[in-house]
Order: sequence, then C-alpha cells, then structure tokens
Amino acid sequence: MKIKLTTITPVHISTGNSYTLLEGIVSGNIFYKLDPFSFIDSEEKLREFTNWLEKGSNPKLSEFLNKDNSSIKEKCIYKANCNYSEDDISEIMECIKSGNIPYIPGTSVKGCIRTILLWWWIKSNPKENFFFLKEELKKITRTRKGKLAKVLGEGIIKKIFNCSANPKNSDAKYDILRFLLVSDFSATDYTLSINRVNVYSFGKGKKKTFFIEGVEGEFIGEIKLNIPLMRRCINNKEFSLLRDKLSFFGFNEEELTNYEEERLNSIFINHFEKLCREYYKWCLEKEEHLKEYIKYPNELMENSNFIRIGFGTGTIYKTVIKLIEERNAKIFLDIVNNFKLGKYPRMLANNKLNPPFPKTCKVLDNGYPLGWLKWEKSC
Repeated sequence: MKIKLTTITPVHISTGNSYTLLEGIVSGNIFYKLDPFSFIDSEEKLREFTNWLEKGSNPKLSEFLNKDNSSIKEKCIYKANCNYSEDDISEIMECIKSGNIPYIPGTSVKGCIRTILLWWWIKSNPKENFFFLKEELKKITRTRKGKLAKVLGEGIIKKIFNCSANPKNSDAKYDILRFLLVSDFSATDYTLSINRVNVYSFGKGKKKTFFIEGVEGEFIGEIKLNIPLMRRCINNKEFSLLRDKLSFFGFNEEELTNYEEERLNSIFINHFEKLCREYYKWCLEKEEHLKEYIKYPNELMENSNFIRIGFGTGTIYKTVIKLIEERNAKIFLDIVNNFKLGKYPRMLANNKLNPPFPKTCKVLDNGYPLGWLKWEKSC
C-alpha cells in the first residue's frame, strides 16, 4: 500500500557525518554546500589553499574565496535555507540523501513500527512481559552498564518478535517483522534547511546548541506484508509461534488463509494507525514534565495519524522504557541508577522518579520538536 508522509516539523536522519564551513558558504540566507577543491585549478592555487589552512583557526571557505561568490551556484553540490550567519555556525550534521536529494529510509519507518508494536504487545500482556523483564534484570551485571537499551532489548525483542519453535533462536528469519516490507520514502516535494537545535534540561534551561540539516516536504513509499511467504510459513513447524503472533498484523489464521492480499494489507494498516494514535497520545503524556520547553504544532492536535522518527526524538519515542516506570517505579529507579542513566542518582517521590527521566529534550529555535510526520494512505 502506498503511504504518504508529510513533515509537520523538520526531520533529520543522520549520515553520521558532520562538516564545517570549510565545505560551504552562507550567502543571502542560503547555505551552499561546496567542495573546496573544486575552486583549485592550479598547483599555485593548491599551495595557496594549503598555506591558508595551516595559518587559519576554524577556517571558513568564504574567507579563502575573499567573498568572491560568483561561481558558487555553478559549483554548488546542493543548497539549503539558512537564517544564521557564518559566525553562528561551527559544525553541521549531515542528513541522509540519494543523489543529493533527501529521502526517508525504510529502515527508519520500520524501526518506528517495531517500537509501536512492541509497546502495544507489552501493554496488552503486562503480567507475562514484566515477569520476564524482572528475570532479565537479575542476569544483568554492573559490568554491562551503559548498554541498557541493547542489554534489556535483546531478550525482550527476541522473545516477543520470535516466531520460531525454539524461543531462544536468534536467527533473523524467525523475526515476525520479516513479513513486513517497507520501502524507502522518496521526496515528491522538499525543502532543506539549516536548523539550530537547542538542548534543554528539566529545571535548568538551555544546556547547549548545535546545527543540523533538516528536511521538510512530502515523501511517498510503500508498506505491505509478504502474504505468500506468511502463508507458506504458517504450517511450517519451524514457525510454530507464528499463528499466535498474527495479531501483530491485526488478523488471525483463518483470515490469513481466506482473505485477499489487498484486504489483509488494509487490515494491517488500519490496525497500525489505531495503535499509532494510542502510542503517541501516551508518549505526549510521558513528556509532560518537559512541556515548558516544547511548543507543539497545531497539526498534532488534529485527529490524524502521525509518526515520529529520526534524530532528536529522544528516549520516550525510541524505547518503551517508560512502560517500566508506569508498571513498577522501583524497578525503573534501580535501572536508571544502576546503569547510570543520567549524571545524578534519582529518588522516588509520589511513585515517580525525581528528577524525572529523561530530563532533557531537543527543540528548534521556535520550540518545535523534531521528527513529526503526518501519515496518510496514498492512491
């Protein structure tokens, strides 16, 4: 099924790379991404450039070019809106692109779907899942601190998403979400901007700032289930838990057998959209303590379907850890303190952590949070 994602606030899916103004110029509220070596057309120019680099501190390409920007547009790799001066910017985090055009990786969308389905399953089966969590915590030693998400996540995700006859089998082919196919989302219309991100800490205000490439626009991709593969596996003894976990997709074995693929995909999308609305309502409630720093766009108040992905979304949106606090604040306190999730130890007050966790958030200059997109079925 074709899905259209429309950004509500800028999205940043990082390449993991950053660059300085040695690779770009700000001119007339536009940032031009450039290759500095494209301006070097002789050995003499290369020596001049090298000497300039050695003498300079935090060099800017515009200084080397002496503000001669006549050939910028011709040699520009790509450009972005920028309402900041070069003096404001030290480093910019690069967003993912293909052919210098931003896109949204299917892996980012699928990761979001996985988190929401995980949240729903744990909420639907709290007693069983929290007993398992307690047992997992007993096995974790202090020597593995700092890797909480991976350590705790390994056992829970394997257990919940595994549809193998052997619940300890970690082969990816037994992951229930192997039946979910998510394409990359290509831009049909987009704007790239240089955005300043401000980090605020609960009770302390602004801590630091940095710059990112943020993308806004419309993106089209496809999400569907591999129904033929699912039908082949449902009676295979290797996948003995599959029929019990079809509820992840919103239908049962009889419906899988008898319904057409299009209908089954529609059932899944409708099921997921319902979970989305419940999940993000829950998330917004869980960051209530940070709302003095966050301004929510009016669109988020509409009764529509949204997802949140990418950099700056934070712990609440990328994990289900707040479910632990909701279920058992004492266990949550032990996790946060024992694994040093924060600079200072927490205490319990009125069955909640004090100071709260998480205690920081990332927002743009206008107070908007990053990464919100509206989700719509597309013809």
